[in-house]
Amino acid sequence: MNIQQISLQNFKCFERQEFDLNPQFTILIGDNGKGKSAILDALAISIGGFLQGIDEAQTRWIQRDEIRLKDFGENIERQLPVVITTTGKFDDKEVTWYRSVETLSGSNTSRGTKSIADLAKVSAAKARNGEEITLPVLVNYATSRLWLNKRIRSRKTQAKGSRLELGYKDCMNPTVQNKYFLQWIKTYELSIIQKQKNADALNAVKHAISQCVEEWDVIFYDFEEDDLVGYSTHGTKEQLPFRLLSDGVRNMIGMIADIAYRCMILNPHLGSESIVQTPGVVLIDELDLHLHPSWQKKVVGDLKSTFPNIQFVASTHSPFIVQSLKSDELINLDQETDVNLQGLGIEEISEGVMGVSHPKSKVFTEMEKVATEYFLLVKQGEDSKDFEEIEQIKERLDELLIPFSEDPAFTAQLKMERLAKLGN
Repeated sequence: MNIQQISLQNFKCFERQEFDLNPQFTILIGDNGKGKSAILDALAISIGGFLQGIDEAQTRWIQRDEIRLKDFGENIERQLPVVITTTGKFDDKEVTWYRSVETLSGSNTSRGTKSIADLAKVSAAKARNGEEITLPVLVNYATSRLWLNKRIRSRKTQAKGSRLELGYKDCMNPTVQNKYFLQWIKTYELSIIQKQKNADALNAVKHAISQCVEEWDVIFYDFEEDDLVGYSTHGTKEQLPFRLLSDGVRNMIGMIADIAYRCMILNPHLGSESIVQTPGVVLIDELDLHLHPSWQKKVVGDLKSTFPNIQFVASTHSPFIVQSLKSDELINLDQETDVNLQGLGIEEISEGVMGVSHPKSKVFTEMEKVATEYFLLVKQGEDSKDFEEIEQIKERLDELLIPFSEDPAFTAQLKMERLAKLGN
């Protein structure tokens, strides 16, 4: 499953707006209140049209408080109809569907989802019959994903169940359901010990985690701790249980493991290749949540390489994440952005792309001051007929460049101006 375009009418802050999505990764940026979370909510509702065709899954509906409000001065009125129209692909078939609310009761109509729901029904029926049908992973992670799972402990093992029920359980509930993948890993480890079960699927999930989390390249379930434990062979080798990790690391491991686990559950016939071959759509609000800037720089690349067939749509406030993108992977809700992001510095990203003004660095301010004085002196020397004055100007020009001798690009640019106007 892949979403190409979503169109919103009277949904939250949007009167009419459409957005084209990158087939692999789309990042949404914009000031608070501009609609980043609204787009992700609309996509979750759109995906709910597919889930309507799967009896084992819970869908996401348009809520009454998501109907756009219009201010008429003396009163505020809800605007109808609310329509979310989606164009995408499923099993190489292009399909368009919509979800809508046409009355203030907030009840959703179902006729617009028939095209996508029928395709889901066919796939679900094949899965129930044991056919090797590839199902898409669909997950929604909101900003509440971390604190709602802070004290989760696994304890239980996972009973054998339906691909559809386990793979889509709470998938549009916007929290990382840490207990599900922890139970699955615990159960799998026990099966390996007790029944000599093949470890390929479990190793694939662990590999997915270690690809994105440098702190954990050795991962195992500790039955005394009753928790997932890992450590880095390149660091202190300190073994920490999942629940005691920092917020950023636990958040990332939780997401990676949850996605990987669902790939395995939904598509067991793909074996250890489930993670790299499973398609789907993953929504993440505030991808940079609790991540150190060094991790923000590489998180997009890590997710792309770990899950190459999954489409990600995420929001962020991080210039480091924006800096790592291709231009067609960015949707800027503040302004149209038609620049090549590759090679731009953080200050250029934050100020020029994200519209965040900030004081210049001390070095930049000093260079700007020197350059201004340098160009004015060159102009003064060019206009002067007094040989002694010109020599004094040249001496001052030499003095101005001394503090920047280790910056050849800056000094070369100023020297070229001097050479052009004063000859030496």
